[in-house]
Amino acid sequence: MADNFDSFKKAVREGWTEEEAARDHTFTGIMAGRAGFKNVTIIENNEQRVVVEFYR
Repeated sequence: MADNFDSFKKAVREGWTEEEAARDHTFTGIMAGRAGFKNVTIIENNEQRVVVEFYR
């Protein structure tokens, strides 16, 4: 899971929105998208954890 967290934080630092970072720049987001879960809600984002909901 650290890889998803690191990928998310890096994408946000690079200027992507939190939703874009979660959906398009993390392994879980890419796999969720392939399964049809292309909508994203950021539940929590702080220096220790990120909680994301993927939905159709």
